Amino acid sequence: MAEIDSNAYCADLLQQGDRDRYLTSLYAPPEKRMALHALYALNLELARVAEVVSEPLLGEIRLQWWREALDGIYAGVPRHHAVVEALARMIDETGLEREIFEPLIDARASDLEEAPFGSLDDVVCYLGDTSSTVMAVAARILAPDADQNAARPGGVAWGLAGIVRSIGFHAGQGRCLLPRDLLNEQKLDAHDLVHRRMSPELGAVVRHLVQTGEQMIAECRRLVSDIPRTAVPAYLPVTLAASDFRALRRVGYNPFSLEGRPRPGRLLNLIVRGLLGRP
Repeated sequence: MAEIDSNAYCADLLQQGDRDRYLTSLYAPPEKRMALHALYALNLELARVAEVVSEPLLGEIRLQWWREALDGIYAGVPRHHAVVEALARMIDETGLEREIFEPLIDARASDLEEAPFGSLDDVVCYLGDTSSTVMAVAARILAPDADQNAARPGGVAWGLAGIVRSIGFHAGQGRCLLPRDLLNEQKLDAHDLVHRRMSPELGAVVRHLVQTGEQMIAECRRLVSDIPRTAVPAYLPVTLAASDFRALRRVGYNPFSLEGRPRPGRLLNLIVRGLLGRP
């Protein structure tokens, strides 16, 4: 596939499936955007595995396919797949090591479980391997010599916002990514969420996740203050997470009430923060 085709494919894939990260990439220098799109497209492909398979074994096969695709890239024989070809160019340009991608793939095995997280610590660990890894690699693409410590709390905050936003979506798939320890404290069962009914108990769980996410945002912003501005676009998802958490507070931590609702203020906040260079 021609370079322009695979680059365009990744950009289109993100606009359709991960518009938030696509929008944040627009604040990066034009010459860096293709590399970010390749990284984000890989993440999207991995995140979708659990959504498109009918049983865990098929998901494991798909994850193994991506491990072997990376092996092919580093062996100099990338597979004929648009995302793989874009990823191969990005790796060639940046010199990223193979082991960087291991946690990103391995952690996705948790997505194949119905209720994978026993505790909030388990969720944070998972998001550190997935969302934080993506943020750290994006930061390295934009500013190779800059410190990437802000990616850990920033990625966890973004991931927590995503989990809360997707409660209804996951319930429709028979999945629950909320930690069992918080559900048990409120005497909630994961299967209760299938009915998409708001309750004070669910609100308490969501409030706990929001408060944790906001603490992570504060830590990320403290650390980001010491990095070059060129790296800031990697951390802009934090701006969107902060908007999500504020919106959840306004609706009494009801995750279902925001579904499908236009929120122009969220995009405006990203524009302002992006132009100021502050996530």
